[in-house]
Amino acid sequence: MGTSPERAVDLISGKPLTAYVASVTPAGEPHVAPTWYAYHGGTLEFFARGQLLENLRENPAVTVTVPTTGSGYGDWHITMYGEATLVEDEDEIIETARRLYPTYLDGGGENLPIHPDDVLVVVDARMSGSLSAD
Repeated sequence: MGTSPERAVDLISGKPLTAYVASVTPAGEPHVAPTWYAYHGGTLEFFARGQLLENLRENPAVTVTVPTTGSGYGDWHITMYGEATLVEDEDEIIETARRLYPTYLDGGGENLPIHPDDVLVVVDARMSGSLSAD
């Protein structure tokens, strides 16, 4: 059964869930990386470095799935896709970290775990037509 866009947004916004970001390596191979994220107003934000960042520099197309399980089976998942924009401005990285990390870490926005190689990834995320929930 499908999920309304409003319900989908409610399921993924402000919750400490893991997003799985699918990208394509420069060699054309698929690559999936788990990450923390923030979603608001149709925009998905997360940080990338290493292989994921290399992939996005070469090809900005991404598919992102946010699943959850309760009983060992997938209770629901939301899939989004779009083009990644890479933001390397330090002020924007810190501002986003202050919004993103309190969802996942005790202590709010203090001692932000920003890695020196982190780049902010912003995706104008479109939700796919194959949403499943509840």
